[in-house]
Amino acid sequence: MQPDNAQTDASLFFRTMDTCPINKKVQLLNKAGIATTGWWDGKEKWYIGWFPIPKIPDNLKKEIVGDTRT
Repeated sequence: MQPDNAQTDASLFFRTMDTCPINKKVQLLNKAGIATTGWWDGKEKWYIGWFPIPKIPDNLKKEIVGDTRT
């Protein structure tokens, strides 16, 4: 259940675990309905969905503290 104050995008949905890449950093949705960033080993049954990590645009990369890239 989505809280009333959650910002969502009606065009974006978690994907099923049978399509999740193994050992790649993704957003993982667990059976408690909590999304975390992590890596799936292809075996763990606690996760029910996944979503790719969004790219960070260059203008925001410059705002990341400790980022030494130019």
